[in-house]
Amino acid sequence: MADERSQPRLGRHGGARRRKGQQGNDVPIAMRGNSREYVEARLRRDGLDHLLRAIEDRKISHFAAAVLAGYAKRRRTVSVPGDDRRSRPPKIDVRCLVA
Repeated sequence: MADERSQPRLGRHGGARRRKGQQGNDVPIAMRGNSREYVEARLRRDGLDHLLRAIEDRKISHFAAAVLAGYAKRRRTVSVPGDDRRSRPPKIDVRCLVA
């Protein structure tokens, strides 16, 4: 955050519309998607200074700030069948069956 790279600043919302499949070459790959620099630039652009301070103080991660700002979604945790206790078959005491 303290070191400024030679990347261009993030512009306003919207911008020039291009036809489908035409991605502008004027924006570096690091400034697209969900990189740390891109999240910081979006937070700065949108005026979410409290999230930027929390990142600087290492209270939250860049991804957590992106989730709180609505830029990203957390993936849903999916359990594997047979991995949790509820999906396991009940244990049978074989000694009770062989009497």
